[in-house]
Amino acid sequence: MESPARKYITTKDPEVRKQYNRARNQVKCLTNKLKRNHEKNLAHSAKSNPKAIWSYIKSKSKTGTGIGELYKDSENPNKEKTENDEEKAEILSNFFKSVFTDEPRRGRCQNFLPEK
Repeated sequence: MESPARKYITTKDPEVRKQYNRARNQVKCLTNKLKRNHEKNLAHSAKSNPKAIWSYIKSKSKTGTGIGELYKDSENPNKEKTENDEEKAEILSNFFKSVFTDEPRRGRCQNFLPEK
């Protein structure tokens, strides 16, 4: 049996599109209901089972793993990459030094800032 979405793509029939939209909306509604019920159950059992709620919170708050691999030579990206954090820091430092401009100080704060 062909799915309504695939059937609509091949036929472009508006009636098939309505069927697909109905099915999609039903699935979305049921999914949201199940999610709400799960979250309510977690909230009700938070005192007796804190591990479950913290596990759920942790699963929903994913963070990045940091800076990925960097090419050691920016001029030739076909060369080797580095995973070493110190080398990454050096590569990024060199890059930002190359694009940073040191502008002269102006204004009232000039007297309070240390001279270079």
